[in-house]
Amino acid sequence: MSAPRRASTDSQAVPGGPEAAGRDGHGAMPAQRPKRGVEEIEKEMAERSERLAANIDELVGRFSPATLARQSVDRAGSMVRSPGGGVRVEVLGAVAGAALVAGLLVWRARRRR
Repeated sequence: MSAPRRASTDSQAVPGGPEAAGRDGHGAMPAQRPKRGVEEIEKEMAERSERLAANIDELVGRFSPATLARQSVDRAGSMVRSPGGGVRVEVLGAVAGAALVAGLLVWRARRRR
């Protein structure tokens, strides 16, 4: 059985390691940005707030119960309908067979009482 290998003690720089970090240890030195005024910061905050509100409104609309129900009905309808618009016979047969089995089970359960 061999002994576990120890990490190399070479002083190689590891990508993304502490040597790659800036003086504060949180990444590369930030590029100097021009000073922004209060008005510019407030404008940017207002724009972000508007985008956030629009995103929330879209999500509320997309996941409302009425929308989800309509999508489910559309999905179920597309499973039953053929591309030509007619009823798919194999699906109709499967539904009729399932209804027949369910009806027989109910009839048998009532008959035993």
